[in-house]
Amino acid sequence: MPKKMDVLAEGTGELVGWHDPDENRAWIREHKPRGLTDKRMQVREAVERFVQDGDYLAIGGFGHIRTPMALIYEIIRQRRKNLVIAGKTAVHDIDLLIGGGCVSKVEVAYAFGHELRGLSACGRRAVESGQVQVAAELSNATYQWRFLAGMMGIPFIPVRNLAGTDTFVHSSAIQVTDPYSGKPVVLIPAAYPDVTLMH
Repeated sequence: MPKKMDVLAEGTGELVGWHDPDENRAWIREHKPRGLTDKRMQVREAVERFVQDGDYLAIGGFGHIRTPMALIYEIIRQRRKNLVIAGKTAVHDIDLLIGGGCVSKVEVAYAFGHELRGLSACGRRAVESGQVQVAAELSNATYQWRFLAGMMGIPFIPVRNLAGTDTFVHSSAIQVTDPYSGKPVVLIPAAYPDVTLMH
């Protein structure tokens, strides 16, 4: 039985939103209050306090459904810049953020496609012109695994798919030899968003 993981292939996508799990735990211990305090606040204050220029944002909802539009509009009003968006199901929200000049980079699983209206106008123009960079491509399942690994406090999740696809080539994943079976396995890096917006 093999005892080491040899790297077989690496995606060419940029790794965004990854932190060492132990460093992340240390940051949470130091900065996240544990008290039972009332955390409710106005949308304006939430964006002022928690969304900073250059942050990596994960946004809940799907396409046009259950997206946190009050927060999206407030981010635009406060003119946040250079945001990196986890484009798992980013459609209307990301198009408005791009149109508002807030986004510089997107990690894409499903983005830029309005189900009812075709390609999103702002997103398409911004990517074609180079105003917004596509950092990496993922599948929707890959995103779930990135978030799961982050939630579990581990650096990656091994999976048996994505290899041999163009999505893998443009991802930030790595294919290695499984040290137990000797077969190829893909390592999906954890994701640690700076801010998560939920409806």
